[in-house]
Amino acid sequence: MARHQQGASAVLEEAPDSDPSAHGKHARAPRSMWSGSISFGLVNIPVSMQPAIKKKTVHFHLVHDKDNARLKRRYVCSLEHKEVPDDEVKKAYDTAPDEHVIVEKEELEAIAPRGTRTIDILYFVDHTEIDPAYFDKPYYLMPNENAKKAYALLAHALEHSGKAGICQYIIRNRQYIGIVRAVKGVLSLENMHFDDEVITVDELKWHAPKVAISDREVKAAGDLIESLTTPFAPKKLHDTYREAVLKLIDRKKSKAVITEPTKEEKEESGVIDLMAALQKSLEEVKKHKTRKVA
Repeated sequence: MARHQQGASAVLEEAPDSDPSAHGKHARAPRSMWSGSISFGLVNIPVSMQPAIKKKTVHFHLVHDKDNARLKRRYVCSLEHKEVPDDEVKKAYDTAPDEHVIVEKEELEAIAPRGTRTIDILYFVDHTEIDPAYFDKPYYLMPNENAKKAYALLAHALEHSGKAGICQYIIRNRQYIGIVRAVKGVLSLENMHFDDEVITVDELKWHAPKVAISDREVKAAGDLIESLTTPFAPKKLHDTYREAVLKLIDRKKSKAVITEPTKEEKEESGVIDLMAALQKSLEEVKKHKTRKVA
C-alpha cells in the first residue's frame, strides 16, 4: 500500500466542456451505438442499439479572457508543479486518508468482463413492480433485416402480457443490468442500477413526519389533486432555463443589448394555514377551468 507524499498526486487543472453537438439545430441524429443479439432460452434475435434520449444541455468551453483563445486540459503534479505526460499518469484508489493503492492498466484488463455481444434475458417480471429508482438510461433495440419476425413476436408477447425481461449484458468491458420491454411494437432497453447502488426509503437517516392530519384536510388535498389531474403531456413541459440561455447566446451573436433579468419575488416566510392554502388553490383551479369553458 502506498502512502501519499504531501501534494504528490496529479490533479486536473481545468476540464472544460466542449460538446457543440448538444446545441439546438447542430445536435446529431441518434445512431446505432452497439450491435449484438437478444437471447432468451434457445432464441437469439440480432439487434442494434440506439439512444432513446437526445440531451440538449447547453455546453460551454472555457477561453482566456485576454485573447479569447480556448483553454486546454492539463494534468499537473501538485508536488512538482509541472505538467505530467500521459505515459506517466496512473490510476489510484484512496483506501484511507493520505493512503492509496496504484492499479495498473494491465491488472484492470485482466479482470475486465469479456463481452459476448448478447443481451441475456434472465427472467420476466411485471414491469409495474419495479421501483423507478432502479431505472437509468433508455435505449431502443432495432431488429436486423433477417430477424424481424422473431423481434415482432417477442415485442407482441411482452406488450400483451405486460411483462418485461430482466437482462444482463456487457458493453466496452463494463457489465450492466437492464429491463427489456415493448412499446408500440418496439423493444426498448432501460439500463438499471444495481441493488447496492439504490438508496431505499428504509435506508434514509430520517423518517416520514408523523403529524396529525384531519379528514377534512385529507379531502381538501384529494380534491385539489383530482382537480389538477390531466393526461400526461410532455410537450407542454419545457426547460425554460435552457431556452433562456439559447436566447442569450442569440442576442450575444447579434450584439444586441442584454437587459437585466427582473428580480424574482421572494418566498413569504412564516407558518402557512394549510387548510386555507388548499381551499384557495382549489378555488383558483375552478376559476381557471371556468374561464377556459367560457
